[in-house]
Amino acid sequence: MHMNLDSRKLSALRIERSDMRKFYQKKNNPVIANCEVRSRTQSGVNVSVTGLFRLRVNPTIACALAMTLLLTFSAFAQPSPDSPPWIKLNGYVRSDIFFDSRETINAVNGLFLFFPAPENRLDDGKDANNQPSLTMLAVTSRLNVTFRTPDILNAKVNGRIEGDFTLYSGGTTMRLRHAYGQLAWENTELLLGQTWIPAFVENCVPTVVGLATGAPYQEFARNPQIRLTQRVGKTELLAAVVSQMDYASPGPEGASPVYMRRAVVPEIDLGASFGNNHWLVGLLGSVKTLKPRTYTENQETNEKFNTSEMLTTFSVKGYGKYYREKWELKAGATYGENISENLMQGGYGVSTRDSLTGKEQYTASSGIYSWLNFVYGKTWQGSLTLCYGQNFGFDKPLYPNNNLIWGRGLDIEKMYRIVPCLFYNIRKFQLALEYELNTAYYGTINFQNGRVENSHPITNHRVAFATTFFF
Repeated sequence: MHMNLDSRKLSALRIERSDMRKFYQKKNNPVIANCEVRSRTQSGVNVSVTGLFRLRVNPTIACALAMTLLLTFSAFAQPSPDSPPWIKLNGYVRSDIFFDSRETINAVNGLFLFFPAPENRLDDGKDANNQPSLTMLAVTSRLNVTFRTPDILNAKVNGRIEGDFTLYSGGTTMRLRHAYGQLAWENTELLLGQTWIPAFVENCVPTVVGLATGAPYQEFARNPQIRLTQRVGKTELLAAVVSQMDYASPGPEGASPVYMRRAVVPEIDLGASFGNNHWLVGLLGSVKTLKPRTYTENQETNEKFNTSEMLTTFSVKGYGKYYREKWELKAGATYGENISENLMQGGYGVSTRDSLTGKEQYTASSGIYSWLNFVYGKTWQGSLTLCYGQNFGFDKPLYPNNNLIWGRGLDIEKMYRIVPCLFYNIRKFQLALEYELNTAYYGTINFQNGRVENSHPITNHRVAFATTFFF
């Protein structure tokens, strides 16, 4: 849906027709109604909203919803001397089917694959996680609304709201992906709201079928932020402060944004990129601070004591891309400390604990994660992605208690992924086939040096097929 209303000529909005046909209505069944609402401006611009509504409500209400939607869109048609406001609705309907050769560590009903699951030996010696599975889903289908409103302070104003249905595993609850507004001057942009974190460089990520888009070898998170971008010639400078919401750090209370809120300091990102019509290179640094607890406790006397202990960690990312008409070569590498909130390997734990007050000091794990992606073609498109990750362990000895370590994949010493893909693109339709090999070397954490030792490989083979209808 694309509406472009000429606000300079629009002086009245008149509903010309409202049609509704009720197909059927049975007891305890939803009502299916086809509603159409049309309007015409005095300048002769036609605007319509049509749709098939499947609701457990009276059909009249369904048609009224369409009328309300149209009138809401029309609210953007206010006088503007610079550029007329507009609103676009787009998205896609996607169906996924995938086979796994064993159990996996995953999210979103298996769509987001992190690692193969470790061995789980039973009394008979068999591995309980050596169990194949087949999954079919359509929850990644999404709706996206972009809009422009009248200029403010000589800046073009635009924004975006997007959602999908991947909030919870085992369900189809709608989830907010993007919600932001943006002020754009000639060489400066200011973004306020929720979108991809700066470390997820939208035009330099692996081209794959899987929802993970390269994670856990590549950052993947959308969180609230304030981002300032400044272009100087062919160089783009970036500064941002980022909070946490859906993608949050782990800790004593589970994964939660509360640890960053308590620290009162958001994540700070600084970056720079340089490129032209055929290549792009960039560098980004991040620093964040967490406060895992507000008080500690003596386990024997139950006495509680205030604590101000915090943990500050760093990460740095480099990325690059070279592209021509039909092919692209992309790569990225990240050194990170405690970056599990970005759906990567890592975390932190307690290094020392006072026996009288329970006060703790913390230490973070670190690692390096890299990927290389080659893409060729347009209608028929092939892609090959190679990924490697190395866990360096914790920088200090750990307090000997597994319950005082928080993170993802901390017992994996190293891991790698190989992903060949084939896409067929025709107009607004895509077929995609992918094979994904994931190997993780599981071992045991040595509390004395913070390293993973005695590791052995576990491999999962995934074959995925996806169809996508764009609109």
